Amino acid sequence: MKLFLLCVTTLLSLGASAQKWSLALSSGGAFPMGTFAHLMPASSSANAKTGWNYQGEASFGAFHGFGLDMLGGYQRNEDAWMPGTHYDTWRFLAGPSYGVHLGGRWALKTRALAGLVHFKEPEGYSVRSSFAWGGGLELRYKLVKHWFLLGSADFVQSRFRVPVISNEVPPVVSDRPFTFSSLNTAVGLGYTL
Repeated sequence: MKLFLLCVTTLLSLGASAQKWSLALSSGGAFPMGTFAHLMPASSSANAKTGWNYQGEASFGAFHGFGLDMLGGYQRNEDAWMPGTHYDTWRFLAGPSYGVHLGGRWALKTRALAGLVHFKEPEGYSVRSSFAWGGGLELRYKLVKHWFLLGSADFVQSRFRVPVISNEVPPVVSDRPFTFSSLNTAVGLGYTL
């Protein structure tokens, strides 16, 4: 943890002096995967449908293409078994990035992310916060001096335990492991400071 904080502090100081900060807002599809997906109708599946992803991003380049990205986002996925109910997920992630200029107005960036996911099941049955990790790609197109369009795809995964209530009388409460996995895509607008 100390090493992570040292790296973040170093990149922040280098990025601040280089004046390469950028901010962006974007949204797109949130595609559930694995046990979170609707494709697995087992009792341990969340049966989530494709939903919406909204996110804000602060990033800066420190030197020679290296930088730090910070993402804050929200996604909502409807439950396939209980229409009208949904899964709410908040995520706060940060990590190193590496970008390359592709020529003309285009740039490509890859990133590794770690942070926190706050997950709420339908009807508030279970609310959990857990460590999350992931990574992604971002493509940028420079519009004018400070403004750019972006398209991104980020994979996020987190593991935690959720309670399960049996149908027995009296009900028995136990918990089971659960893996939240999602591919979040987004298109948006950004500004370089």
